Amino acid sequence: MTIRPTLSSRRERPARANKSGASTGTVRGAPAGEDAKPSGPPTGKIEKPENGNRSRPPREKPEIREDSGKASNPALELINANPRVFAQRGSVGATWRDYQGHALGPYYRLRYWQQGQLRQLYLGREGPRVQAVRDRLAELHQAHARHKMDDPAIS
Repeated sequence: MTIRPTLSSRRERPARANKSGASTGTVRGAPAGEDAKPSGPPTGKIEKPENGNRSRPPREKPEIREDSGKASNPALELINANPRVFAQRGSVGATWRDYQGHALGPYYRLRYWQQGQLRQLYLGREGPRVQAVRDRLAELHQAHARHKMDDPAIS
């Protein structure tokens, strides 16, 4: 019985002829040139990327303020930077999503008008962030209503 040597990888296979009968020269994936060495089984350790098997970089964590110990709230920062805008307009609205026949939510958004366009800032699910924005808006709306009652010319 004769044992024939087998080819261990695709790169070591000889070139085949194409439909017209001409030789293609090399097999796809094979290195070009006479001095190219056939690759054998991999040796050594396989190197992993720095971030493990992830294809994207890891997400950055929210900034933590040293004085409060809580994550920053961009909605409150926006309201505090523009109190006159939010005294008259601005509300927290709930939205739901439909997924496979089920309603998901509520998800909350801060809605306000700026330069003739409705703007929305996502707040997330019910929690301290949403409640803090609601409380701040209520303060501004009450202050505006009191001021409006004192001077009816203000709209």
